[in-house]
Amino acid sequence: MSKQQRSGLIVLFIGCIIWFMPMPNGLTPQAWHLFAIFAATAPILYGADYVSMSDWWRLGFIITTVNVIIWLVIGGAWWKFIGLW
Repeated sequence: MSKQQRSGLIVLFIGCIIWFMPMPNGLTPQAWHLFAIFAATAPILYGADYVSMSDWWRLGFIITTVNVIIWLVIGGAWWKFIGLW
């Protein structure tokens, strides 16, 4: 069995464990299953050497920064529009 196959099976196993774990209070089954899918999808990219660790962290930082800017600009404008700020 190759390294990629082992990595794929491990990630599949982790995804199944998360999928069938009891859901935290306040979450719908759809939200919990979506979390299980994404929690198991990201390690596949890293474990199969599609993305290096430095690229992984760099892209994560960029995506987080863009999201924060969007939330602050659009969210701030919306709060101003509805009178909460």
